[in-house]
Amino acid sequence: MSELWDDDCCHTLLRGWNRGASWEDCDKSHAESWLSWALFGAEWEELSSYQRKEIGGYLDTLCEETGLSLEKVRSAKTKKVAPMRLSLDNMVWLHRPLAAYFVTDFLLGQCIAPLAMWHLGYRRLKNKVADSSDVRHWYHPGNPDVHAGKSEEEINETADGVFMLHGVGVGYLPYLDLLKKVNTATNGLPTLVIEIPYIALRAWARPDARGPDGSAEAIARSMRSVGMERATIVGHSFGTIIASWILRHSPEHVHSAVLIDPVCLQLARADVAFAAIHRKPVSAADVLLEYFVFRELSLAATLARNFFWFRNILWAEDLPDNRRSVGILSSNDAIVPSASVRNYLIDKSIDHVWLEGLGHAGFLKRPAVLDGIVEQIRMRGQVRSGGGKKSD
Repeated sequence: MSELWDDDCCHTLLRGWNRGASWEDCDKSHAESWLSWALFGAEWEELSSYQRKEIGGYLDTLCEETGLSLEKVRSAKTKKVAPMRLSLDNMVWLHRPLAAYFVTDFLLGQCIAPLAMWHLGYRRLKNKVADSSDVRHWYHPGNPDVHAGKSEEEINETADGVFMLHGVGVGYLPYLDLLKKVNTATNGLPTLVIEIPYIALRAWARPDARGPDGSAEAIARSMRSVGMERATIVGHSFGTIIASWILRHSPEHVHSAVLIDPVCLQLARADVAFAAIHRKPVSAADVLLEYFVFRELSLAATLARNFFWFRNILWAEDLPDNRRSVGILSSNDAIVPSASVRNYLIDKSIDHVWLEGLGHAGFLKRPAVLDGIVEQIRMRGQVRSGGGKKSD
């Protein structure tokens, strides 16, 4: 739990998870209510005496280090404050007509996107490990002579493939230019792409029932089935969360990591959850994003019933070292707290790229920026692993 008190998190953690309320609007019962969910996924009344004592110790530490007091009388204003507890709060979703799923699922997901992938040379893996109702895997074998002229040592210490994880939206369709450019830039390294239906606006999709460890193990087996042992893992947005599962569960299969708009970093803060579920739209684009994406049933269920920050957070210590990792941040990101993540990466000596003036996923609309990201993917994969994982 010591990570929770790093930097300015000590001042903002509970305030943020109490839906932006100030300390003057919160009391000890709010803190206890939130921490009982955050640490144990339960109501305060359901905790054992030992668990309550543990939470009390954390709150004492918080008050001691900040000089704040949580002991106060509950005023009328205080009673209106309610902490965010994703898996316990009511799930908010909005109905959409079948025609919407006809477009996002059938037309885009089952017709246009697969044809585009076939055109790029990808083939869908069909086996019990890689293919299920939860996820689908697409594989490009690449250039068989990609390692020609390299020494055995260089081959063993550089990436032998690229592993792609898309973000929330309509699947991998917006990333087709990225996939094409990566294949060219890496001289034809094999590429494995995961399609995640429950964040891709698919009808009747459901969150992966296997959980983080089960999903990571299935992905690792899929990588081994195509001979991919040390891949450059590339994740965008929600895809970085699945990347965090793999980095924790199967780090031996990750040579390097490129995390774009990484929602998995600094996830102990409330920014991502607040932006996805509680933030009020301030523009037409925000209204469209809220209705067509965050309020879609499968994604709403994923965020409200299957999203636990302690399972999805990625610490810098879990990333490959020796300059094999980079975080790519958008300065105007409305979901990721980019400034805080940048400070965290700098403090942990992890490379980062700052995309000035861009919002979340804005790089997909900028060919020049996309080229720079492709170069990061190529460059990180060519860095010799040398010493393996970072130690504290």
